[in-house]
Amino acid sequence: MGIRLREARRLTQRTAVRPAVRILLAGITALLLMSAAVGYGLALWKVPDVMDLTDEKDRHNARFLIVSVGGAVVVAIGLLYTARTYRLSHRGQVTDRFTKALERLSSDDIDVCLGGVYALAHVARDSRAHHDEVVEVLETFIRRRAAPASPSPPRRFPAFPTPGTDRVSPRRPEADVQAALTAIGRRPCRPEHRTLDLAELQLTGSYLANVDLKGANLYRVDLTDADLPGANMIRAQLQWAELGRADLSNAYMAGAKMFSAKLEEAILNDANLTKAILDGAKLYRANMIRSRLVRAYLRGARLVDARMIKANLTDANLEGANLTGAKLLRARLVNANLHDATLVAAELTDAKLSMADLSNADLSRVDLIRARLIGADLGGADLISADLTEANLMGANLSGADLTDSILKGADLTNADLTRAKLIRANLAGANLAGAVLKGASLADAALAGTKGIDLDGGSKPNADGMETGT
Repeated sequence: MGIRLREARRLTQRTAVRPAVRILLAGITALLLMSAAVGYGLALWKVPDVMDLTDEKDRHNARFLIVSVGGAVVVAIGLLYTARTYRLSHRGQVTDRFTKALERLSSDDIDVCLGGVYALAHVARDSRAHHDEVVEVLETFIRRRAAPASPSPPRRFPAFPTPGTDRVSPRRPEADVQAALTAIGRRPCRPEHRTLDLAELQLTGSYLANVDLKGANLYRVDLTDADLPGANMIRAQLQWAELGRADLSNAYMAGAKMFSAKLEEAILNDANLTKAILDGAKLYRANMIRSRLVRAYLRGARLVDARMIKANLTDANLEGANLTGAKLLRARLVNANLHDATLVAAELTDAKLSMADLSNADLSRVDLIRARLIGADLGGADLISADLTEANLMGANLSGADLTDSILKGADLTNADLTRAKLIRANLAGANLAGAVLKGASLADAALAGTKGIDLDGGSKPNADGMETGT
């Protein structure tokens, strides 16, 4: 009770002080105007004498100059006052529009709500001062109108519709929610004092082409079947987000946090995912043609049957990732970490894997035709039935690798380390093994016709009891 009394007294005191302050300011303004008028009169009277002008025409010109300066000052003050009046009037109009838009958003009529959303979008465009408030109101509106994301795991869809059936059309958000999303996504680019938060909302089927979601909190958001081509999602928070079949082509997602995100059948063609964190992400059958994943983190990611033709994965970390059946033709994986990765039956024709770490990786039945593996680490890798025709393996580490039934026709193994490697029934016809280390290697039943660099009587003689050269 005492606190309320003290607050009431302070409010009364402030209310009583305000008129006194206004009176004081009015008095000071009046004194300044009187002083200016007196100074102006003195200038008209004294300036000719100060300038030592005796000729009447010169004195007249001097006074005329003072009058012109005074007129210019008055005009400038008038313009400033007009500008201030316009700003105040404009601010009042914008505030009135903002208030009316808020009233419309609370309506049960969807058409009225749409009008409110569009009005707020115009307010955000016209008034920098109302920018953050408009974004916050629209965000709250979306959160109130959109359903929360389902906590249950999503259904698994086939890669293609079953013959004779049509895929169920994706659900779309309500018109007012879609309008609010569009307004937020295409808001003016200005500094903001808060992070856009659309976490844990069900926004399936949303149309968000070229929207600005930079740094937005999209944790566990459901954007299944959403259209997001060209979206700016740099450093967005997309942990555990649902993005199955979403169109993210040409999207900017550098530095985005997407670990454990679900991107089954998503379209990421030409997307920029530089330094993105996709650890544990599910990218089954994802389309990632020409996508940029330089220094991206894909540890434990599931990229089964993903299409990554011409993708750039330089310095990417794919340790323990599953790339079974993935298409990586002409992909760039220079210095990539693929330790313990699974690439069974993956297609890497003409891929660049120089200095890549493929140690202990499962590369059985992989297609590495004409691949560049200069200096790559394939120690302990499973390359059973792999096709390495004309592959460049200069200086590569293949110690302990299993190359049983592999095809190495025309491959360049110059200075490669094949210590204890298994080359049983391997086809090495026309391969270059100059300087290769074959200590303890097993070449039983290997085809060595036309093989270069093997000196069966010299120091590089393979150690393989019962070895057949195929000559």
